[in-house]
Amino acid sequence: METIIEITLEDINEGIPKAYENIAKKAGYEINENTVYDCRKIEVSKIIDDYFWKWYKDKAIKENPNLTDQDINMAIAMLMLQKGAKRNEKLENWKVLVQDGFVTKGE
Repeated sequence: METIIEITLEDINEGIPKAYENIAKKAGYEINENTVYDCRKIEVSKIIDDYFWKWYKDKAIKENPNLTDQDINMAIAMLMLQKGAKRNEKLENWKVLVQDGFVTKGE
């Protein structure tokens, strides 16, 4: 089953881990310290994906001012490949598509 929910900037303004927690809660999942998220099972609108890139870029510049723009972009690309949601250009602004399996309980 797939569920489309609407989120706000406040739901994602602390990076991907906290965003996934907030999205899961809005989608009706119970969350605890063992909850695991599967980034293959979530799609986000363009505005959300763009915000994640900007958030991590601003953070990298603040924490590592000597990094080149190329280095920062490469690091963010790797992070998004490993943990980032898929961008869905068809989703309206601030919409997230959550698929079954996005949230699982770890051991």
